[in-house]
Order: sequence, then C-alpha cells, then structure tokens
Amino acid sequence: MFNDTVRTVIYVASRAASIVGLGFMMFGDAQVCGFISTAAGVVASGFGVAYNLLRNA
Repeated sequence: MFNDTVRTVIYVASRAASIVGLGFMMFGDAQVCGFISTAAGVVASGFGVAYNLLRNA
C-alpha cells in the first residue's frame, strides 16, 4: 500500500521514538516511556512497518 521510502521513514522515526522512550524509562518518568513506546508501535503497525530479517532473504 505504501512505497518503500515512506515505510523506511516511518521505521526510522518509530525506531528513534523507541530510543527516546528508553531514555525516559532510564532517566525520567516510566509512564511517559510507556506512552512514547506504545505510540511508536501503533504508528509503525498502522503503516505496515515490521522489522523482519527473513523478509529480504
């Protein structure tokens, strides 16, 4: 449905959001971490982005 460029941008953005969420978990509020990580996962899954090593094989 979406081309590879859009899916790659969404993947990188959700990966960055996950890293930011991890930073909040370690140094900030755990509830903020949960929100950021959940939102990143919902957005990535909404665009059909999934990390699958076997996909390119």
